[in-house]
Amino acid sequence: MAKTTEEALLGEIADDFQTYLRKGVRFDRVIGSAHADLDIDDIETLLRIHFVLTDAEDDSSEVGVLDFMRQLEDRIRQMKTTTAPESFQYRGEIRGQIDWQGTVKTRARAGRLDEPLFVCMQPEEHYNIDENLVLKRLLTIIHEIVTDDLAYALDNPEGMTG
Repeated sequence: MAKTTEEALLGEIADDFQTYLRKGVRFDRVIGSAHADLDIDDIETLLRIHFVLTDAEDDSSEVGVLDFMRQLEDRIRQMKTTTAPESFQYRGEIRGQIDWQGTVKTRARAGRLDEPLFVCMQPEEHYNIDENLVLKRLLTIIHEIVTDDLAYALDNPEGMTG
């Protein structure tokens, strides 16, 4: 596939150009850094790749995606969770705190009050809290950009240095 012309890229972003400028996108850094063999046919793809490859500058306090990913392994060990009691039925064993009201109802529904059924409350850890869902979505977007838009770089890591 031939490299997209500058006119085609400009035509693609003409309607949104003011929005990009207001958000601080510096096109000279973005367009000048595009590798010729990447399959880029629109400005959105180019901006997605630029987003993933952002790195904090030495004199800046901003954190880029690459910095974020470098620190992710340490941060993910401290992932926040919520804990809520969940009820489970057990036959002939007890795990956790017995829910006597639930146990009696379960035995009554079964028709045998002497049945060795127990309803027990156990704490369950939940990871699907809002901030973890945001992190999951961000990682999904980064993964899509790397595997789709940067497929050439993944297949030819040595080819990207030139």
